[in-house]
Amino acid sequence: STNRDLIPLNSQEIEDATASKNEASSSSSSINMDIGLTFPESIILTGRGLESLWEGKVRVRGSAASPILDGQFQLKHGRFNFAGKILTLTHGYLLFDNNKDNDPLIDVRAKVKTPELLALFKLTQRASDPSFSVHSDPINHTDEIISQVLFGKSPGQINFSQSLQLASAIQSLRSPGSGLTGIMDTVRSTL
Repeated sequence: STNRDLIPLNSQEIEDATASKNEASSSSSSINMDIGLTFPESIILTGRGLESLWEGKVRVRGSAASPILDGQFQLKHGRFNFAGKILTLTHGYLLFDNNKDNDPLIDVRAKVKTPELLALFKLTQRASDPSFSVHSDPINHTDEIISQVLFGKSPGQINFSQSLQLASAIQSLRSPGSGLTGIMDTVRSTL
């Protein structure tokens, strides 16, 4: 490159350009919004074993820099891969309730019928700190429910490799939050 390709700028021009950029960004963050958005079967959430389709309505209020969401998404259909077993989702919602962190309340459920029991998997609470629980009819301990769902056998009837899978599956129930981080980032970026 030669000197004739360069355009000289004086320091005043640079300061003026920086000031206009700062004014534009501060004015865009002070814009107040009140926008209603409808998503008819158009939110696809995938990742960490989840494949699902959601619909809902959300109202976006507040400033562009700190929007506040109010509304709900309902599950249309979906499935979740839990330790290699596909669970069909039977119920689900994400409720944005005007909290400043836009951290929705969640309630997602799946049912699985085995020859020995009907298992109900529930993911509830705030997306940032979810709670995962498993119940069954008839009532059983968690290890029995998971073993029946994964292997069709009681824990005392499974082999060593299956017992390791069972332990891993039970541990994943105790720390479900790590799996939601990417999924909730998808929801936030969509909005």
